[in-house]
Amino acid sequence: MIYAVVNFLIFSACICALLMPTLAIIDGDIYSKHLFSQFFFTLFVPIYLLCRIYGFSGGKFYFFEIITLCGIALAFSTMFQFFSNIGSNERYMIRGNFDNTAGLASSLCICYSILLGKSRQDLNKIILIVLILILIAVLLTRSRTAIITTVVVSIHVYRRFIPFKKIFIASLILLGSLFFININSGLGRLFVWKCSVDMIIDSPIFGHGLNGFSKKYMYFQRNYFEGHSDSIFKDLADNVKMPFNEILNLLISFGFAGTLFIIILLYLILRDIDRGSLLFKCLALATFSIICFGMFSYPSRYPFSWLILIMTILESVFFERLFQAAFRFRGILFGVKASVFVLTIFAVYLQVKRIRVEMEWFQLNDIAGKALNSFIEKKYDRLYVIKKNDNTFLYNYSVILNKIGNYEKSKSICLSLRHKLGDYELEILTAYNFLMLREYGIAEKIYLSASNMCPNRFVPLYGLFHVYYQRGDYDCAKEIANKIVLKKIKINSRTVQEIITEMKTYLKAGS
Repeated sequence: MIYAVVNFLIFSACICALLMPTLAIIDGDIYSKHLFSQFFFTLFVPIYLLCRIYGFSGGKFYFFEIITLCGIALAFSTMFQFFSNIGSNERYMIRGNFDNTAGLASSLCICYSILLGKSRQDLNKIILIVLILILIAVLLTRSRTAIITTVVVSIHVYRRFIPFKKIFIASLILLGSLFFININSGLGRLFVWKCSVDMIIDSPIFGHGLNGFSKKYMYFQRNYFEGHSDSIFKDLADNVKMPFNEILNLLISFGFAGTLFIIILLYLILRDIDRGSLLFKCLALATFSIICFGMFSYPSRYPFSWLILIMTILESVFFERLFQAAFRFRGILFGVKASVFVLTIFAVYLQVKRIRVEMEWFQLNDIAGKALNSFIEKKYDRLYVIKKNDNTFLYNYSVILNKIGNYEKSKSICLSLRHKLGDYELEILTAYNFLMLREYGIAEKIYLSASNMCPNRFVPLYGLFHVYYQRGDYDCAKEIANKIVLKKIKINSRTVQEIITEMKTYLKAGS
């Protein structure tokens, strides 16, 4: 009976993490898939932990069957999306039920790694077919990181049969060819890494704290362009939220001290891989694929990666030895039971409370999209007491206040949020609030900051034009209008065309 519960919970967590639609919750960092997969996994971990400690028998853990089903679902979802969008110019054409291709691609790589590890001991027709389907899906996503990861994992598994020289040459050819397939994307990542290294140098020992990248990266990018206005990276700059490298992310957040601790922990967990069970070996291989994927992307953003990492820890020989050593002492057993029970109840309570709040926010934001009034503001005020430390909520709240016309309150929230979040969109919103309040000097300063964050964008210059025009500085306004008209367009859009048309009209009327 207990294994039936374990199987149901892990299956539910996987389904939520992989197949639940991303846009069901508006929080850009959590999403519904995060909330509900965390809920099921919160229940799964303690029950599975007890199974491992006490060695319950009379059941089977259908983990490989669940991963097989997930791999099939992801592969067919990818193929369906690919063939139904042929001819589309959508930026992230193949992304499954994720916010972009990285989530889908990293999940495909994890499923591939687990089933490839299983195939070493039990290669049947079903596993072989699913592996082929996953490889096809990886190619269809056009994710270079996923292609590299699947190749590296395959080489690692069959390394005994391939000479090192051939592996080295093939790796160089693969990396070089994938880099030049989309050279602008490759150069863009190199620029992000360059600024990330500057952040590490700024605080090398203990880092910038949790979420250090999102707090400060865009300010480092702004500072770079302030001193390098003619940089070749100017046209590639974007509103960057992740460093495209998990090691850099760790170094930025926790410095060399924290990163070294995490690396040592991973070593202790994975060093006895040959002594572990088949499940542990496959989970360790999946962890290896997450590390490979993390060299060029951000798998830690997605709950499926965390699910696999936590399972790897629970299954590891290192933790098994800790349990065995602990149970030699009397009273430990009761303490473990009581702690697991209390912590599980508390964790489930927090998860349910969080889901209720997020759902309320989602419904409120949906209503706000149709009609804005003082009633909506009061509802947001009540949620603010609960979610005042949630950066995404605070940004959403400040947008609502701005649309209602409460610029003073929106400005206040934006200013407090700027200390916790470095973001181009936040700069634009903050500057607009100051513009509406006729505080032109501060508005000018923040619009210039936003323009240096992303020099290829039109909106900051458009904001500067209105700052100069409204305060009567018509020469500067004309200069900015000329810049906008002559500016190279990176991504064409209706907004960009409207801005250019308005500036042309202004210049024509003033000539």
